[in-house]
Amino acid sequence: MDEFVFESDGLKDLADDLRFAAVKIRDEIDVTLLKVGEELVEAAKALAEPHSKKVADTIKLRAMPGYVVISAGNDETPIAALWELGNKGTHNSARVQGVYFRHPIFGTDNWTTQRRFPFLRPALDADRKNITMLMESAWDRALEPYRLSPEE
Repeated sequence: MDEFVFESDGLKDLADDLRFAAVKIRDEIDVTLLKVGEELVEAAKALAEPHSKKVADTIKLRAMPGYVVISAGNDETPIAALWELGNKGTHNSARVQGVYFRHPIFGTDNWTTQRRFPFLRPALDADRKNITMLMESAWDRALEPYRLSPEE
């Protein structure tokens, strides 16, 4: 169990120390989340590209304070979401659930069945150990200044 030290003369000083620590921790975590997100985007693109360069090109990363968002698809390439998630509803059946999805053929009322090629979840699953290691290292770096040394 780790023990942390905040030296202060009172509760106000302690609160100030905690706010300062929170900013430093957030900064370290945000840098690591950005690195993890960039690695996942590259892995997802590598998984999608053999099946569709158009879908792979839509995989994007947005970094926000405290989290990252990886998305795929746009108005011109809505099929990216179906590749990843499949579909539900009246045009989906047990026969196509999981491996295939259905969608209308552009400009007609006819539907077709197409194979799914998930890329986001497999990229995450393949890199989960590395992500855990990177995040644990970020926490260690962020909390290091506040740990009690063994002689204290």
